[in-house]
Amino acid sequence: MGGSALGDATDGRRRSPEEYEAIKKRVLEVVTPLYDRVKVPRHIADKEDFGDLDVMVQGVRNPKHVEIIREKLQSKKDHRNSDNHSYEFEGFQVDISNAGPNDFDMFCVYHEFGDMMGLLGMQASYVGLKLGQQGLYLRLESKDAGEENNSLIKPYELILTTDPLKAFAYLGCDVQQYQRGFQTQLEMAEFLCRTKFFRPYVFRPSAAKYDARRRLLHRPMCIFFRDYLALHFPEQMLEEFQPPPELIPDIKAIRDQAIRDFGKQAERDTWEVKARRFLGLRHKLPGSLLMEVSGYKGPALGEFKKAFLAQWSDKDAFEDFLLASTDEQIRTRLQAFADGYG
Repeated sequence: MGGSALGDATDGRRRSPEEYEAIKKRVLEVVTPLYDRVKVPRHIADKEDFGDLDVMVQGVRNPKHVEIIREKLQSKKDHRNSDNHSYEFEGFQVDISNAGPNDFDMFCVYHEFGDMMGLLGMQASYVGLKLGQQGLYLRLESKDAGEENNSLIKPYELILTTDPLKAFAYLGCDVQQYQRGFQTQLEMAEFLCRTKFFRPYVFRPSAAKYDARRRLLHRPMCIFFRDYLALHFPEQMLEEFQPPPELIPDIKAIRDQAIRDFGKQAERDTWEVKARRFLGLRHKLPGSLLMEVSGYKGPALGEFKKAFLAQWSDKDAFEDFLLASTDEQIRTRLQAFADGYG
């Protein structure tokens, strides 16, 4: 997943396919017994050299898996970054990534064929969908609850599917081609251009966000793909190109249709109800009112609020009271409690 997490501990030399296969075989002999599921993502068949080895895992069988890998690989250095653990092995970097709670198949697919999924994800993002190692999903934000740019509403990931083949099919990919794999970068470029939401101009670096722009400018597969687009769609790859109305997607319509197609309307509606409920509660019992009525500050105010809330059986019952009461009714109830408090 990059090949640079270990710094000078690796020799920086890219390995030939034969060397890579030999390393993979030896690493899998060590890693496979330690996890429930282990897989090395596929790569383009004619790939000439390799900068690292990626191994996807899930379900730890041995609590000392890190120590065992370190010892058996005789690793001079290892480094952990979130769910990714990198090990030096004979001057080469081995990245072991734990899928955690994610669907293992989707997690593995996301890391197959280099930057293919990142490029496909850019297409999905342009039309309001998201494609990641957790699946095909969309991000619900405050505007989806009728509140434009309200930071009080936390974004919510509405997972549409964790089945990679269903995700590919929905994005209009050639699923059979994906299952066969890709012999060359050219095959992959052609595959990406046949998808449902393909727009060449999306892949101009100037139109991309920071991380995507960096990949487009520096990753070999992305550079190849941009060159391919410049050859076959020269007008749309010009910086000054302005897409005509027929190329601009109706993002709301696409998102709404995806929610219906995957049967997620009820989950989406539940999120909106909770978001609106949260907003309604924010202004019902502000800290300023608690301080004014109780006369407390700091930790003492926190204890007062805790005691006040204890009058209700649970959080939902208390919130129901707030939503059903006027500001004056809440103040009266609070004042009555404060008069008898302590």
